[in-house]
Amino acid sequence: MRWLKNLFKKTKVKQTLKFDNIEPFLAAQTKEKKLELESKVATFRENFINLLEELNNDFKELETSRFNRIILEDKRDISNIVETSRRNYCSNSEKLFIKTLKLLKRKCSASEINSAISEIFYKLNKFSRDAQILLIPFQKQMKKISSDLKTLKTTLEEYQSFLDNEYSIVQLEKKIKELLKKIKESKLNKEQIENKKKEIDRKIKNLNKEIERYKFKISEIQKSPEALELKKLEKQQILFDRQMENIIAKINNSVNSVSRQIRKYLYIANKKEKSKIQNFLENPENLLKEEPDLFGKVIENVKNNIKKIEEDEKKIKKFLETDIVTSLNKYIAEYKKISDDSKENIKKIKKLRQKLSTEKEEMEIAKLNEQIQQMKEDKRELNIEEVDETKLLKDLEKILSDISGKEIKLI
Repeated sequence: MRWLKNLFKKTKVKQTLKFDNIEPFLAAQTKEKKLELESKVATFRENFINLLEELNNDFKELETSRFNRIILEDKRDISNIVETSRRNYCSNSEKLFIKTLKLLKRKCSASEINSAISEIFYKLNKFSRDAQILLIPFQKQMKKISSDLKTLKTTLEEYQSFLDNEYSIVQLEKKIKELLKKIKESKLNKEQIENKKKEIDRKIKNLNKEIERYKFKISEIQKSPEALELKKLEKQQILFDRQMENIIAKINNSVNSVSRQIRKYLYIANKKEKSKIQNFLENPENLLKEEPDLFGKVIENVKNNIKKIEEDEKKIKKFLETDIVTSLNKYIAEYKKISDDSKENIKKIKKLRQKLSTEKEEMEIAKLNEQIQQMKEDKRELNIEEVDETKLLKDLEKILSDISGKEIKLI
């Protein structure tokens, strides 16, 4: 990476760069350099293939080599042990060679080459330590394997140094693309969320217009001639109710004015008559529901027996002079007329209320308000993932500056 180090020693030229021009700028800076680097990667790949094939041949030679029986000083024959160790050692190694060579020959990436060679070296080296017993009959073959493993290790170290230095420009390019992707995704996410919020606001605005339309319709109904007529009838109904209440009060007062004598009469009245008289005394307004003549008969009976139930001459005279039946009949007639008028008035009110009902419009307004509230909740739940774009842009500037040898300022 000498060319890059030399660039860094020089005073960097300042250059501004638009965000949209980063990728073309990056391509221009790395195209030729990457071609040179990929050529070196290809050379290393070929070297690794040759080294592994050489090692594979070493193991094949080990696998096919003959050896004499091995008798230890203590007379133990370990020939079978050696044969088993060789068979396992060569078999396991062969699987590694097949797997790794297949990977290398399909032109894998630079990082995949590093991982594959590191893995096979580690495992072959581990196998060689486990196969120390093979040094006894196969010193020549094992020394060759050991020598070729050292060569593989040296080449791997050179390759790793190349990746850490010269080839780092490819990693920097990859990092730039990752940063660009994050920034673009962040901007796109923000744009999408803002568009969704605008769409929700548009829908809410339309729903509010619909609500205003229903409110205007309600207002038109409430200001219509029929609505004014309804108010007039409702006021009239209040008057009718008050008039009927006043008549009931007068009936109560009239009955109460003679209740003393009537109650005394109860002592001599028959059982059937007594029940009806008590009902009138407790609820004088019942006279409006039953035959008024019945109460008149009671009053007549009291008059006929007044001297039996009353000793005070003045009270007797007053009771006999009071024409309560006429007064009650007058009140009842007035009540009946007002009641009939009230019933007719109520019919008109019900008919108009049904015609002027705004229940449907009010229900629609309630539904629309629920939709608006849900949309507002949906809008609040639209969260933008927190991404520090300022930091990402600064990281981009630094990496672009490292690659280009210029002081890059993004605008």
